[in-house]
Amino acid sequence: MTDEALFTSKRGIITPKDISNVFSSVGIKNGDIVMVHARLLTLGRTAKGVDKEKLADALIEAFMQAVGPKGMIIFPTFTFSVCKSGLFDVNETKSEMGLLSEHVRTRNGNPRMHHPFFSVSILGEQKDLFSSVNLNTCFGENSFFDILHKLNVTSAYKGKVKFLTLGIDLPPEAVTYIHSIEEKLAVPYRYHKNFQGNIRDKHNVTPYDVQFFVRDLTTEVVFDAEACWKLLKVEEDIKTERLGDSFVAMLPEATVFSALVSRIAQESDFLCKGGYNKSE
Repeated sequence: MTDEALFTSKRGIITPKDISNVFSSVGIKNGDIVMVHARLLTLGRTAKGVDKEKLADALIEAFMQAVGPKGMIIFPTFTFSVCKSGLFDVNETKSEMGLLSEHVRTRNGNPRMHHPFFSVSILGEQKDLFSSVNLNTCFGENSFFDILHKLNVTSAYKGKVKFLTLGIDLPPEAVTYIHSIEEKLAVPYRYHKNFQGNIRDKHNVTPYDVQFFVRDLTTEVVFDAEACWKLLKVEEDIKTERLGDSFVAMLPEATVFSALVSRIAQESDFLCKGGYNKSE
């Protein structure tokens, strides 16, 4: 890790070494499976002479060094606009999740999952762990998010699945995995809706019919990230560390799952801001 500045912030410069140290401080370890959600520009301004590609490559190197050769880093390359357009081009449809995920998506030799709405790109040698993902559901049985949960209770990966947020003031608003918990618990303010369209991979075009656990649009349903973060941040295993003008948070999957399952069991619309009042 170098001491070259990547960002300049009110708290000083941020170097690759600083980033690596923060990852270690929040508990990212060799062999971990880490899903990353980032808003990089909230950390500070990009340092002089650092372009987007150089910045992304430096961050990717820090991630991979943190998890080691047996670990994995997962980047969301989600494309919600495909819900309306109906066409998902695996190679051409851009990620809607920011600079870092788009950079990873376009790296040579880095395959992208074929889910039309919730695709991911994975760095690491164990990518085949997700080869059995059910592409016909967003959050249901054997979806990508469901397999993350199942891996975390196996003997080989128990406790190794983690979510990492960079520069996000309310981490739960970025951790999409939480919606899979809502589906498991059949929260009342969401329902199943099917979307049809086509997936194009170079010259091959295949139809899709995907079930999405969507928000009830007949009333105002807003995810309560503040209440969720208030619940989670007091958990001992959830770690935060300042980085530049914002912070990094590490949320173990097991902790997120157990805390939310317990809380939603008490109040089914806990994650719905202001509660849920179904329209007649």
